[in-house]
Amino acid sequence: MNIYQTVAAFSIMYVNWIVEVLPMEMLVDPQTIEPGITEHLLINCSISKSSDPKLDFLYSITISRTADNESETSFEVASVNIFTKEVTQNNAEVEGVVSVGQLNQNGESFLSLQWMYPVQRMVGIYKCEAHGMSPSGKAATENSFKNVKMRNLDFTSVAEQLRLIKIQSNKTISEINERIIKQASEFQKEKGLKDVALDGLRNELVVKNQEILDLKQVLGELNTTTVNFIKALNARLESSSQWFFKVSPVYRGRRYYLSQQDPVVRSEEAMATCVFYGGYLAEIDDMEEHAFVVTFIQQFSGFNHVLLGGTDEGHEGLWLYRNSNSTLPSWAIQPRQGTHFNCQYLYKGDNWAALDSHCYLNLSPFPGRFLCEIPKTVI
Repeated sequence: MNIYQTVAAFSIMYVNWIVEVLPMEMLVDPQTIEPGITEHLLINCSISKSSDPKLDFLYSITISRTADNESETSFEVASVNIFTKEVTQNNAEVEGVVSVGQLNQNGESFLSLQWMYPVQRMVGIYKCEAHGMSPSGKAATENSFKNVKMRNLDFTSVAEQLRLIKIQSNKTISEINERIIKQASEFQKEKGLKDVALDGLRNELVVKNQEILDLKQVLGELNTTTVNFIKALNARLESSSQWFFKVSPVYRGRRYYLSQQDPVVRSEEAMATCVFYGGYLAEIDDMEEHAFVVTFIQQFSGFNHVLLGGTDEGHEGLWLYRNSNSTLPSWAIQPRQGTHFNCQYLYKGDNWAALDSHCYLNLSPFPGRFLCEIPKTVI
C-alpha cells in the first residue's frame, strides 16, 4: 500500500467515526414532588441490545442533574461502567438513595436510583447518557432528559393531603360497609345472623369516622397554634434586638449587631447570644469588610475594644473562627506573648486593629462590646 492508499484508508476510518444515536428508555416517577410528602422518587435508565441491533458494545451509563434550564453546571449523580461493574455515586448528590445497575452486553442494561421522601435539592433536569460502540465500529451514544419539578409545600398542600386522606377514608369505610353487608347477608342465610351484630359493626364504623373528624380538628388547631407562636417569637426577637444592639446597614447580605451595654460575660456567652438571634460572633474575612465594620462601630462611644469570633483556645497559636472553623487571615490577628490571651478583639487604641486578649469582657476601666454577624433575613 502506497502513501496515497494509506491516507485514503485513514480518511475512510475517520469519516466512519461518526456518533450514532441509540434508543434509550428513561423513567421518572413521579415528575413532580412535594418535599416531605412525596414517598419516593424513582429515576431509571435502560437500554437493550436486543431492541437495538445497532449497539454492539456498551461502555457506561451515567445519570446527571442540572438545577434548571438556565444553569450551565451539571452534577453527576451516579454511573456504572464495564471497568468497575459497580454503581459509583456522588455522595453530595445521592444522600439517602438506593442505587442499582448493571451492564449486560447480551441483554438489557440499566441504572436505577430511588430516594425515599425526596427533598428540594433533588429537583432539576436529569440526563441519562449511554456510551458504547456500534457493530460498524462507530462511537455510539444516547441522551435522554426528564424534568423533576417541585410543588411547594404550604398549608394549602397540607389541607389537600387531609382532603385526600378523608376521601380515602370514606372509600375504605364504604368498602368495609359493603363487605359487612355482604357478610351479614351470608351469615343470615347460613347461620341466621341477627340484626344486633350488624348494627354493632355499623356503630364501629361511625366511631372510626368520628375519630378521623377529631384528628382533622386537632391538626387544624395545631397549625393555628404553630403559626401564632412563630409570629410572636419573631416579634419578640425583633423588639429585644432593638434594645440590646446597635444595627449596621446591610453588607454582603448580612448585618452587624453591636451590643449596647458594657457586658460582664465570657466569649462563650457572647457567642450564645449571637446564636440566639440567628448569627454568630463576627468573622472578618478581608480588608473591605474590616473597613466597613470599623466605620460602623466608630459611630458610637463608651468602649475601646470589640470582641470578634477568632480564638486559639484549646489549640494555642492556631487562630480559627468559632462558627466557620476557618483560619484567620494573617492580618486579622496580632498575637502577643502569653497563653492566656485567647480571643480576638478590635482595639480602638491601635486604630481598631485586631489583637488578642482575655476571653471575658470585664476589663474595667477598659469597657468592651461584642459584635454579632447575622444574615439580613433572620431578624
